[in-house]
Amino acid sequence: MTLQLRVLSVLTIAAVLCVSCGNKSEVLQRFSLISDGEQTAFAQTLATYPMEYDSSSMGVFVKSVNGFSSTKTAYWLYFINSKPVPKAANDYVPAAGDTIEWRLVSGY
Repeated sequence: MTLQLRVLSVLTIAAVLCVSCGNKSEVLQRFSLISDGEQTAFAQTLATYPMEYDSSSMGVFVKSVNGFSSTKTAYWLYFINSKPVPKAANDYVPAAGDTIEWRLVSGY
């Protein structure tokens, strides 16, 4: 099976690879919230949890959520209703009632 990706953000690529690569990954930490359907996944999370991040033309790269930082081998990835999203978190507005989940994932 050939997997074709359009590069939208480092975060999105990492999320897709984590889910589809088949390697054993470990969720070290997770935080979630319910979408209001009006703001991006990133904006809603930033309003709920303290975050550190870098911005680029490709989107945001989340470095820390609620005091838990990424490392050289563990990265923050976001999911909507337990599925990765092929868009940067600052470009995607989940529907009202959707679950926005951030996972600190290691081992992929």
